[in-house]
Amino acid sequence: MPSFQKLLTVLDPSKRLFIQTHDFPDHDALASAFGLLRLLEKHGVSARIIYSGSIIRGDLRDFISILSIPAEQADSVKVHESDQLIIVDGYPGNRNVRTLGGDVRAIIDHHPQESENPNPRAVPFIDLHTDYGSCATIIAGYYQETGTDIPPQAATAFLAGLYIDTSFLTRGVNSLDIELINLCYPIADQEYLHIHVRNKIQSSDLPYFRYLLKHLTVADLCCFCYLPQGCEQNLMGILADFCLSIQEVRFVLLIARNNGGYSISVRSEKPEWDAAEIVKTLIEPEGFGGGHAHMAGGVLTHQPDFHPNDLKNKLFDLIRRRLPNQQ
Repeated sequence: MPSFQKLLTVLDPSKRLFIQTHDFPDHDALASAFGLLRLLEKHGVSARIIYSGSIIRGDLRDFISILSIPAEQADSVKVHESDQLIIVDGYPGNRNVRTLGGDVRAIIDHHPQESENPNPRAVPFIDLHTDYGSCATIIAGYYQETGTDIPPQAATAFLAGLYIDTSFLTRGVNSLDIELINLCYPIADQEYLHIHVRNKIQSSDLPYFRYLLKHLTVADLCCFCYLPQGCEQNLMGILADFCLSIQEVRFVLLIARNNGGYSISVRSEKPEWDAAEIVKTLIEPEGFGGGHAHMAGGVLTHQPDFHPNDLKNKLFDLIRRRLPNQQ
C-alpha cells in the first residue's frame, strides 16, 4: 500500500488531529507540516499544525506570514489524550520533541534515530528516510503517489525547506531531493526564494558575527567558538554554516550558554568526521546529541566543573588522535 494511503488508514476522522513539528521549527519542519496539512485537507481530513518552543527569527516569521502557514504554539492548544498526533521532521524521545500527550499515530522524519528512542512498533505509521536531504521531500512524494497537484505556496515552502536544510544542495542531497526541485520549481514563488531564503541574516545578528570573528579558534581543519552571551538555535546553525565556508575549516563546533546549560551546533564536510557521532562522543553521558553525519546538535546540562574550553580541547584531541593526517 502506498505510504500516504497507509497513513490515512491509521487516522480516525472522528478525532482531532494535530501535526507536530520539533520544538523550535525551522523552514523544513514548517514546510513539511504545511504540505501535509494541505494534502490531508484535499483528502477530507482536517488537522492543525502545532509546535512547542518558540519562533524567534524574523525570516521564519516572514516565512509563516507570506506563505500563510497556520502554525500554532502548542501551549495555546489543549492536547487531550484522545487527540491524534503526526510528528514531522522529528521523533518521539528526542529532546527537541516535547511530549504533549495525545496518541502518536504517525512519524515522518529524515533524521537518524537513536536506539534509546521508544519502540517504533508502538506507532502505527512510520515513514523514515535518513538519506533524504529534507523531510519536505517525503511529503512531496505523497503528492506524487496520489496524483495530487502541489499548491504553489506548498511548493515554495518545500523548496525553502530543502535549500536551507541542505545549505543550497551542498550537503546530504539525495536524487529524490533533486526530483523535488524539478517538481516544485515551475510553480514556486521564485522571487520569494531568491530574496527571503538567501537573505536570512538580520542586522541584529551582526554582533554575533563580530564576536565570532574575534573569538573563534581555527586549527587542524576545525573551528571552535564559545558564545557566553547565548544564542538561539537557528542562529547558531547560520553561524556554524558561516564558519564552514572558511577555506581552512572542515569541521565546526559552536557552544552557546542557554537556559542554564549549553547548546551545541556542529557541522562537518568530511564523511569520516561524522558530526552526529562526534558530538555524542564529546558530550555524553552528561548531555545529549544527534543529527546527521554532516549536521548535528546537542544539549549539555550545566555542570559545575564544566568549561567550554574543555570541550574544545576534547574535540581537537579527538580529531588528532582518531583521524590523523586527514586533509
